[in-house]
Amino acid sequence: MEIIDTNNGGPSRAGTSRSVLQVETIKVLDEILADFTAQRTSMHDACRLIATALEDNPSLTPEQRADTYSTYGRHLEEALIA
Repeated sequence: MEIIDTNNGGPSRAGTSRSVLQVETIKVLDEILADFTAQRTSMHDACRLIATALEDNPSLTPEQRADTYSTYGRHLEEALIA
């Protein structure tokens, strides 16, 4: 998965750099995946949480959101069959 920084490190509307926002989003997505793998969340809840985390990142394009959702969805499926 690759989330592209389209702001060249400049400040976002909230005053934080977009690269920091990207790192925070990845941390949240990885935590959701870890919770699912540890059976602390259901598939439904994990998918909902991933979608919410991506929607909360205003610097992502719709295509980036869809690609990232698909990538993490595959990770969830892999964890389910492991």
